[in-house]
Amino acid sequence: MKRIVFAGLGNSALGYCQDATRALRIQSSSLCRMRHRRHSFAVRRLLTWYQEGRDVKACLPTLSIYLGHVCPEHSYWYLTATPELLSAAAVSFQKYAEEGGQA
Repeated sequence: MKRIVFAGLGNSALGYCQDATRALRIQSSSLCRMRHRRHSFAVRRLLTWYQEGRDVKACLPTLSIYLGHVCPEHSYWYLTATPELLSAAAVSFQKYAEEGGQA
């Protein structure tokens, strides 16, 4: 097991436990930031596709690939209903409804 040493803690058992606790906090914090980035990326990508007038439903497999997932169902976790995204979806649906439900 690789030991991570933080300045001033020394080699005591207490120091080792404190080192491990800090390392876990740092790792957990990094993972949280990465998840936040993935959420932000997924929402921004959908917004871009809506703004480009693309068929977002047809693009979901591409988003899944971008996120490194095998299938779109695994990517839904990263989609958050932001006001901007809901507005873009509403505009898209309005266009769809005005065309009589024809894609």
